[in-house]
Amino acid sequence: MRRSIALVLLVVCLAAVLVACGGSSDIVGKWQDESGMTTMEFRNDGKLGAFIGDTEIMTVDYKTEGDKITITVMGQETISTYKIEGNVLTITDQDGTATKYNRK
Repeated sequence: MRRSIALVLLVVCLAAVLVACGGSSDIVGKWQDESGMTTMEFRNDGKLGAFIGDTEIMTVDYKTEGDKITITVMGQETISTYKIEGNVLTITDQDGTATKYNRK
C-alpha cells in the first residue's frame, strides 16, 4: 500500500514538473500541411525537422510554453500561438495568419 501511494506521488510530481517547464508532448510527431507537400516533425529533443516530400530541408529549434511556440531559425526567434484539436495542429503567426497541419 505504501509503495502504491509513493508511486502515485512520484507520477504526480513528475507531471507537475513537466507542466511547469512548459513541455508539451502533444506536439511531438509528424504534421503535414493541408496541401500534403510539407511535413514538420517535432522531436522530443526540441528539434523541428522541415520536409518537402521525403527530403528534410532544414532542422531548427523549438520550444513550447502554454499556447506559445517559439521557433528559432539561424538565431532569429519567431513566436506564434498553437493549438491542437484532435489530429489538427493550428499555428497562428503574429500577423494572425493560421496554418493547419494534420497529424501524419
